[in-house]
Amino acid sequence: MSPPKKAILFTPPLASLVLPILDTLKKRNYIPVLIVFAPGPNDMLNVTDIPTMGSQVSAVIDSAIDPPPVLCVTNMKQVETIYLALDPDIAVSFGFMYRITKKLLAHRSNFVNFHPAQLRKMRGSAPFPWPILHPEMPLIGT
Repeated sequence: MSPPKKAILFTPPLASLVLPILDTLKKRNYIPVLIVFAPGPNDMLNVTDIPTMGSQVSAVIDSAIDPPPVLCVTNMKQVETIYLALDPDIAVSFGFMYRITKKLLAHRSNFVNFHPAQLRKMRGSAPFPWPILHPEMPLIGT
């Protein structure tokens, strides 16, 4: 068996989303070395929502087997130095609200970004309302 490879996960702090991705990475011989969470827009603007985000992060850490360190960011510049220092083999982004910077994309690692809708037509970090507002648009992932 080949030695484990390092993975970094970019995602919102939702245990129901994070735990299956962590399990899949581990099954594929990746060691998650960092989870990068981004608070939602309300959390950044409304300090009363911060405890909710804290409880969401705690739920992930408490539920995961051997959880990796967690970094909560409010912009992508905050993660660049750490990302480069950890030197992951793969990065996975799912439902992450910020665009991945050119500096991270230029790194040697593979970067997989899941977007649950057609790009261009259904842009943004939360494209789920698009098919409801426009039923003629199919909901497919990219």
